[in-house]
Amino acid sequence: MAGNRNGDWVMLLKVNGKTVKTATVDGKRWYVYTIPVRNNRRYTTVDLFAKANGWFFEYAFIDEIKPVFRSSIKLDRRPVAYWSFFDPDFKGMIDEVKIFNYALSPEQVAALYRSSSVIKKPQTTFNQKPAGIVRFGRCAVMNELSVAAFERAGTQPAFPVNTRSVYAVCEISSSAKANIDTVWYYFRPSGEKEYIIRKSITLSRPVTKNYLKFYLEMPPNRNWPQGKYEVDILVNGNVRKVLYFNMR
Repeated sequence: MAGNRNGDWVMLLKVNGKTVKTATVDGKRWYVYTIPVRNNRRYTTVDLFAKANGWFFEYAFIDEIKPVFRSSIKLDRRPVAYWSFFDPDFKGMIDEVKIFNYALSPEQVAALYRSSSVIKKPQTTFNQKPAGIVRFGRCAVMNELSVAAFERAGTQPAFPVNTRSVYAVCEISSSAKANIDTVWYYFRPSGEKEYIIRKSITLSRPVTKNYLKFYLEMPPNRNWPQGKYEVDILVNGNVRKVLYFNMR
């Protein structure tokens, strides 16, 4: 498990609803935890939570969850583990995980895909809501909030790393209520895209040529990591605009 190298986060592990492990994890090294589970139930539910511990740049990466069975009883041919993801703390697109204690044939995998009510084709949006009628004008990323900065902003601006705030601004018109989200990412030196934060605004009534503003602020005495950043703008869960900027 890893987190932001300059921060830490809180790991919380529950087995059948009971907390069995709580730990504060930093990003300076990998962590491996082994949790013995003794349970006479037919099924065991395992919930793993990652909670922020201060700074919005924190993240959690779970490399592996591996159930190990030590028993003299021969297991029957059935699923041996099940994790459901409709917990609201989870931000992603995983629907469920099933683990079997035997190898599935290609025919069985195909049958599961066709018959399961929860295994779905990959989605391209965060949810199933319609896009609605929202029209975008000019969009730009700036390090100062002014009309002049908005007008002169390029397609991929570069800012100094000691910049305090970065603003994503779009001119929009909407004829109906809509949920607008921005999802911010950082490209690590390896090229991997790292999630930073998600910010939301609800348009409760129609608007005409108004300006929508989102911003990300660096805490005092901290600089932005150098490199490329991405801001995705979503309308009711559908990606409508993608903006980029750099820190140097």
